[in-house]
Amino acid sequence: MFTTKVSADSKADLLTKSKTQREARERDKRCAGSALVIQRHWRRHLSNVSLRTDIMTEVERTLSRTDYTAIELYHVISKVMFLGRRKHMTSSHSPSSDVLCRICDAILGSNNVPDSEKSRWYLSLAISKHSKDWLRQVMLLLSACLEDLGLPDRTEEGSGNSKGGGRKIDLSRIDHKHKVRTYLLFFRLACDVGTWRIYQVSTANTLVIQVLERFSDTLYTHLVSRGLLSAIKAILMANLRRVEPSLHQGHLDTISGILHLVFNRSAYDTDIWLAMFLSVFATPSILSRLNTAHVRDITLDVHVVTAMTSLTTHTPQIISVLEKDEVLFLLLNVLHLLFEALRSDQRITYPAIVDTIHVLLRAAANTTGKAAHWHPILGLCEGAVSVELTNSVKQLTIQISMLYSRMVIKFFFQDLLETEFPKEKLSSWKALFAAKLHSESKLLRHVSKICSLYLAAIATFEKFKTDILMSLCCLPDFLSSLWQLVYTEHYQSSRALARAMTSRDEPLDPFVPVLVLFCSCFSQYFVVLSDEEIYEREQPFSLRELATIADFVNGMIFNVIWNNHVGLSDHVVMGRVNICHGLLILLHERDQRRSFTPNSKFWTPRDASPGSILTELRAAEASPGRAQKVADFIPWIFPQKRKMEYLHSIIKQDKANSRGDHQKTFLVKINRKRLFEDGFESLKNLSNEVLKHQLKILFINELGLEEAGIDQDGVMKEFLEETITYGLNPSFGLFSVTDENHCHYPSPLSRIHAEYTELFHYLGRIIGTPNTQYMVNYPALRKGRSPNTQYMVNYPALRKGRSPNTQYMVNYPALRKGRSPNTQYMVNYPALRKGKAVYEGVTLDATFAPFFIRQVLHNKNALFSYLDELPGLDAELYRNLIFIKTYDGNVEDLGLTFSIDENEFGRMITYELIPGGSVTAVTNSNRISYIHQMAHYKMYTQIQSQTRAFVAGFKSVINDSWLRMFSLPEIQKLVSGDVSAIDLMELKKHVRYLGGYHGNHRVITWFWDICINDFNEKEKSLLLKFVTSCSKPPLLGFGSMSPPFSIRAVDEDDAGNDDHLTPGQVLRTSFKSFLGIQSGSGSGSSRLPTASTCFNLLKLPLYSKKAILREKLRYAINASAGFELS
Repeated sequence: MFTTKVSADSKADLLTKSKTQREARERDKRCAGSALVIQRHWRRHLSNVSLRTDIMTEVERTLSRTDYTAIELYHVISKVMFLGRRKHMTSSHSPSSDVLCRICDAILGSNNVPDSEKSRWYLSLAISKHSKDWLRQVMLLLSACLEDLGLPDRTEEGSGNSKGGGRKIDLSRIDHKHKVRTYLLFFRLACDVGTWRIYQVSTANTLVIQVLERFSDTLYTHLVSRGLLSAIKAILMANLRRVEPSLHQGHLDTISGILHLVFNRSAYDTDIWLAMFLSVFATPSILSRLNTAHVRDITLDVHVVTAMTSLTTHTPQIISVLEKDEVLFLLLNVLHLLFEALRSDQRITYPAIVDTIHVLLRAAANTTGKAAHWHPILGLCEGAVSVELTNSVKQLTIQISMLYSRMVIKFFFQDLLETEFPKEKLSSWKALFAAKLHSESKLLRHVSKICSLYLAAIATFEKFKTDILMSLCCLPDFLSSLWQLVYTEHYQSSRALARAMTSRDEPLDPFVPVLVLFCSCFSQYFVVLSDEEIYEREQPFSLRELATIADFVNGMIFNVIWNNHVGLSDHVVMGRVNICHGLLILLHERDQRRSFTPNSKFWTPRDASPGSILTELRAAEASPGRAQKVADFIPWIFPQKRKMEYLHSIIKQDKANSRGDHQKTFLVKINRKRLFEDGFESLKNLSNEVLKHQLKILFINELGLEEAGIDQDGVMKEFLEETITYGLNPSFGLFSVTDENHCHYPSPLSRIHAEYTELFHYLGRIIGTPNTQYMVNYPALRKGRSPNTQYMVNYPALRKGRSPNTQYMVNYPALRKGRSPNTQYMVNYPALRKGKAVYEGVTLDATFAPFFIRQVLHNKNALFSYLDELPGLDAELYRNLIFIKTYDGNVEDLGLTFSIDENEFGRMITYELIPGGSVTAVTNSNRISYIHQMAHYKMYTQIQSQTRAFVAGFKSVINDSWLRMFSLPEIQKLVSGDVSAIDLMELKKHVRYLGGYHGNHRVITWFWDICINDFNEKEKSLLLKFVTSCSKPPLLGFGSMSPPFSIRAVDEDDAGNDDHLTPGQVLRTSFKSFLGIQSGSGSGSSRLPTASTCFNLLKLPLYSKKAILREKLRYAINASAGFELS
């Protein structure tokens, strides 16, 4: 036999062929199976479509009839709900919104048919054999309705967060509005068994009633658990997303009814209350949109009060779930509930509700410090503002106003207002506290909670701060009662109170919130009080009580700062301290303008030692400490003289530091014909250091030639004074003067100058620039005199306003004999010493208006009222505004608006005091605002740009911190000098006698008797000006004059040569004056008194009679000349 050998290649091909055939058979099998599955699903789909079509056809046929029975409706609904439960049905096969809405309409309609058609009452199936299936059917219907409203996911239902809730609802569509109304009515019907027709006709059957009520309770519980409250919130939020709300009153009435049912059924179920506050009450101004009758019914329900007070224990949980705006909505809705409950005479335990509101206020406040968006209620805040909030601002504002309504304030502070405080003297307050320790402490703790609440409200609703504080102040007896509580309960020492004020430990000392709220309220109220109310009517406090308040706050602030209880960088602590400090500033400024305190030492705290504080301040200049803070916060504890000395010391140090560093000088040529214009163009771009220390002036005379004078700081002085005089002249147009006191202030019409802001900046720098003496070249100076010798030359022509360029005969014996024309001597121009700069510590003849000085140098208090100083600017306007304030009738009858018409160069221009002011009428409710807005406009707004430019220029030269410790009257003295009477007795104590005169000399005795007893104030001022060239006494007193005031005896024989006497002449004059020997003819009557103003020297001849001395002295001082009268 032969054996056939199979090759390896053939075997491999065979295996491959078999595998391919096997795979093909398996593929065909799978395809056949898939075809069967597809056919099965397709047949099922066709069956489902057919079934759905048949069912929907039956539904349409049934619902289109008007005589369907309850059982027919029940079967139709069962089939519809069956479609929705089929596992393999897509969402498109579930009951549509339209079908669901028609079913609900049918159920609602069946409940309204008459008793004769009981078979149509769908709800009557609750007592039929189908009751259990009927209950499940209704519950499924309710769930489907809630789902159709677009509720959040189940994970969000309990949170009440409706970010995604209600987005499916488009209330701009009519069908959606109808659907919402139908569902709401269905929800209410399911919960309110009293509306069931079967219930109404079965009242006699107790068993039926019980069954129906149990079914209704089950439906209510199901609805609430499935998110009924979240659904209502979703509907309301969808409505608020539209600028014009789409829900009409019928929708809102239904919602009101549902909420009323929830409150009634919730009883003591805190979970439902919590769900209510997390959902519905976290909706903007919900109570403002509901039916008034239902809101009244809700607030009358005792459970509502219980719900509000129980919020305290759940507040942290609520805050952790809700967003910031939702916390705000909840807060305002709780306030609304409280307001309505009080209006309904509900009895409320307020400690619990106070705690709830307080916690919500703190949670709603913007505490992150970030400010990226403008919140219409909270101001700048971190997150973006929702559309719902924007469209609810008006209603939210009304709800906020409920917090400071008179009814709510009286409710909170009723215990305080009903307490009768005894009128005890301050010295017995500790004894009073000991006697009333228990009862008063309880009152203090209670009032402290309320005060903390309102302080939190002010911090949260900063836009409404003024309204809140003024509403508190306007409550009769509120301020006085609150102060009596402070006055009575304050048993701690000043240091202990300071520690309490600066503590950050919770809870705070109960005394602290009471004091802070009192200071906040009184600060706001004190601003609007006129002098008549404070000083004549003594409202709301007597002058003695005002002084007590000032003394109390002053001592407390000093101890807070001086005893270093806290680093005052803590913004929370500083907030409290600044509130009290603001009141203190107002009281001090009012006392400075018109005193109500007993003496000048009143403002120095008992524990303060001004001398030691100033010593510490000087020692710690490099690293400011508590002494600097005392100087910043309460500078009035230092005597004026000490402050002046301190100012001069730091300016002196500044000069020494600056001038040692700058040697190069800049020469500027100024044409006398264009002094102001050339100065402005030449100096406006120079640095401050150049202007203060390195600048030299060269005048060009009327002939276009350079003047011979060489500036050694003195020509600069002349230039500055001439510039200031020209710039302040009202005819130039930059400044105006008040009618009463002729005080300077920026002219509102200064805008006529094209560069008016630059001009004000320039004048500000000039007024702050230092003035010094200057060198002048005299061609008649005698040969051989040292160039460094200082001489006095008196120009009578300069005293009469003539030009310094004009050549005059100089009555100087040493200059008569053709002395060297090139020698330079120091010369002092008495007539040009009127305008001294602040930097040099000398005064200006011009007086600035107090309100202008406040803006330039002393604007520390934001609560300052310009109305107080308006009489100095426009007395007639002030009287008119006070008339409006006290007008008993309807202010609207006066036809005023928040605007003012100004005549500017023949054109009437209307300026609005507030945005839209020209169409905002002045009413009884806003007239206080109008009065202050008008005063603010007249004294601040209309000169704001001018003042800002002037301040920028002034403070570029004068360090603002140098003047921080001075009060407004002291600043006025620094700028314009002391306007008080001249104390010649003080001058007599510090006088120096020369040439043989002494204190008991006959001529000296006559001189002082004439000056003190015979001269009036004007003549005393002229005498001072005659000798020193300044009509006002030095700010630090006559003892500070350098050189000191001196009186020297002069001899008739040395007339005209008394500035350069030989030793023999000096001895002769001294001998004659000592022996009382008269000169010349023996009368001494041919010689007039003369003066050397640069040395503060009066040269008094040896007169023989007192009458002659009086006559000559009066003639000399009224002739406005000194040396030349010899």
